[in-house]
Amino acid sequence: MIRVTRLGGKQTLAIGFVVIILTGALLLMLPVANKNGEFLPFLDALFTSTSATCVTGLVVYDTWSQFTLFGQVVFRFLQIKLLNILQKILTNMVHNWFF
Repeated sequence: MIRVTRLGGKQTLAIGFVVIILTGALLLMLPVANKNGEFLPFLDALFTSTSATCVTGLVVYDTWSQFTLFGQVVFRFLQIKLLNILQKILTNMVHNWFF
């Protein structure tokens, strides 16, 4: 018999953050995302993706001079996706408190 375990809200949120950060890092590593046409080192891409997702504003490279339009769109998508997640969490919290 296979036992299915459901993830709780905190686990789903944590896994969602990891998936978004890793996806962003992999996209920022691509040569099409960089103006010099080379692969960005993984740790630099991971740091930039994490910073964009958590909206800390820390970057290894200057966003305007390092990334192409594709890379900048990925960067902005990471920031917007985070805001979307936070909006859903807040909506669920308010709904659970009052209804």
